Amino acid sequence: RNRVFFVDQVAAPHRLQAISAVGVSLPAHCTAIGKALLAGLSDEQVERLLPERLPAETTNTITDRAELLADLERVRASEVAYDREELTIGISAVGAAIRDAGSVVAALSIPVPTARFAGQEERLAEMLLRTCAEVSASLGANGHVVS
Repeated sequence: RNRVFFVDQVAAPHRLQAISAVGVSLPAHCTAIGKALLAGLSDEQVERLLPERLPAETTNTITDRAELLADLERVRASEVAYDREELTIGISAVGAAIRDAGSVVAALSIPVPTARFAGQEERLAEMLLRTCAEVSASLGANGHVVS
């Protein structure tokens, strides 16, 4: 499937917050969670999974497959995926994968109003990677969140 399904969320304590779409499936190519999951696949698997034309959700959505594959290569290297207003204008997110002993099995993201995201990406990514590593370790992973 070329969509991701959001199963739960923890609401932020801020009055201005980004709400995840619990119970909804969204396009994988323009969400931080989707990119984290796609990065766990080979380029060939991604190309088979995604449609030839990637639909634009906003003007920031990556719609070119080659550009998305390059973005996924960055995700594989850094273990962090970003959605910079690609799904919804005004909302940005950082995402990372969770592994079991063999493969990527899920992902977590931190969606944030873009006004609070700028300048906080590194801090958010560090917190998220730490959490994903802990969950992955409990599932028998060898310490890597995304390969």
